[in-house]
Amino acid sequence: MDFAILVGWKAMIKAIFPKAIDGHHLKLVHFSSNIHIPPSVVPSKKYDLVETPAQNHVVLNQALGKMVEVCETISRYHWPIMC
Repeated sequence: MDFAILVGWKAMIKAIFPKAIDGHHLKLVHFSSNIHIPPSVVPSKKYDLVETPAQNHVVLNQALGKMVEVCETISRYHWPIMC
């Protein structure tokens, strides 16, 4: 699971803080993370090429601030290994 956060961090942060959302990183509160690994996936190895596209799935204005849900798929050689 640490691997997912390590390789996906930059894409996730870019998705959370685009100019359209107007967020501030010092006010960011982390609620939860859900990581799904398909059963047939072989663990990654050193020098595997991974891609980490991320996009906003939900942006809600709430009384305490904005809630942003980001969906990201980590792929190795164009095959999904974590969602």
